[in-house]
Amino acid sequence: MIITGAIVERIATRKDKTAAITIGTQELNPKLASDLFGLMQTYCYVGFKSESFTSREIDEIEKIKTDIPNLKTPSQRLRAVLFLNFQTDPKGYETFDSYYMAKMEQIIEHFKNSINGI
Repeated sequence: MIITGAIVERIATRKDKTAAITIGTQELNPKLASDLFGLMQTYCYVGFKSESFTSREIDEIEKIKTDIPNLKTPSQRLRAVLFLNFQTDPKGYETFDSYYMAKMEQIIEHFKNSINGI
């Protein structure tokens, strides 16, 4: 578990009614920074409080467990993989949106063509 002080810098709503929260921390030591980066793209539980957590609260937080290894839907996973491919090799596309639409159309056409009678 990582516990550090932070400032909520920005909150934005998304089209799917979720929220994106930008948090700024104070300077992190290398171990804490490494641990934090290790959580990138990982489903996490987050607690926000304007004062330090008590020992009892930390104990309660540590008891929280999830049995779901990956909460991303298959379509979210596909989009994430396509984004990484775009970052690695954009293949002439200027934006991820145009790359994504083209790749999704290729995937759709592939499966449409595999249907008997089409």
